[in-house]
Amino acid sequence: MKLKNVINSFRYDPDYGEKNTNKPSNLIIETTKQQVVPSVDEYIRALRGFDSKLIQTRTLLYDHYATTLATDNMVISLLNKRFSNIQNKSVGIRYRGEDIENSLTESPKFNNFLIDILKTKLWGFNVFEFDNKGSFDYKLLPHKHINPYRKEVLRQQYDSEGLPFSDLEDIMFIGDETDAGLLSQITLLSIYRRYAMFNYSRYLELAGENFTTIKTRGNATAENLTNINQQMRDRVGGTLELPDGLDVQTENSSSSSQNALFEGYQKMIKEEMAILILGQTMTTFDGSSKSQADVHSAEQKNLFYEDDVYVLNQLNYSFRHYINLWDNINADEIEFYFKPNNELEMQNKLERYKELKDLGVVFTNEELRGIFKDLL
Repeated sequence: MKLKNVINSFRYDPDYGEKNTNKPSNLIIETTKQQVVPSVDEYIRALRGFDSKLIQTRTLLYDHYATTLATDNMVISLLNKRFSNIQNKSVGIRYRGEDIENSLTESPKFNNFLIDILKTKLWGFNVFEFDNKGSFDYKLLPHKHINPYRKEVLRQQYDSEGLPFSDLEDIMFIGDETDAGLLSQITLLSIYRRYAMFNYSRYLELAGENFTTIKTRGNATAENLTNINQQMRDRVGGTLELPDGLDVQTENSSSSSQNALFEGYQKMIKEEMAILILGQTMTTFDGSSKSQADVHSAEQKNLFYEDDVYVLNQLNYSFRHYINLWDNINADEIEFYFKPNNELEMQNKLERYKELKDLGVVFTNEELRGIFKDLL
């Protein structure tokens, strides 16, 4: 039994079921993605609902995730920087320890597949449906239609039961059903940032206006106040005739302390996002010293290395058992690996060589040829 005819097309029409009485009974009906107004209280309630095994309570949280990924360009930029580490890599396959040529990893969709594997860290889990008609292809099933506890695909996002997929040969589940994903933390920071931008824009609008205060002295009459208000509304130049008993004072609400408050708050949230997504800030924002920037660069490399290990583990322990959908080969005897980037590998090895040399380690010519033989 396969799921290919179940998710072969999505219906982004919430009324599709009512208008089509002859609709296929095994078709996912996916409603239009909901844009969520940023609200910390609403988000905290959605986050609490995630802990329930009633999958329908998770839909609001996933709407918050989708809104963040669709509207927050800061988050998008940082995530793209993290994904670039995988995008710049090529995957090879070894069979019984020997490299083999395989069209699978050369498919245009395979690199996207690696990124979607890494995106599992964002959502907590992902479900892939593979297509073995021709070259490698796949679809990601919508999270709001997955019951990860019962391993079921829900026809509509509020259904209580769905189609089991754990025994289907072309469906792969990776991740943890209890994991809310990195987006649970990213989204909260994003909401705070969007609120700050909204308040800042309101402040700038008000700060750009000059506020006028009318002060009365003595026997200022209501007629005089009415006349001066009318003159202020009608005036074009900078001259204003004031009757006895009235003073006009013009002020601007902008202040350096208020400006610094907004700018400092925005800077703090951006740095928190960079730390959360990239593990550091100084390769994204200006640093204060070279030594600190070097430390932050090393932290980013460690995070990228962890991502490499994560993706390879998913390929070697989860995905490789599906390779028979495209190639008749013994999956138990293959291994996926990242092909070396000679330029990057050379740079990394030279850096390590320099560090060891500075520590007093001496290499013979033969040892140096052995270290760099694969890159020369």
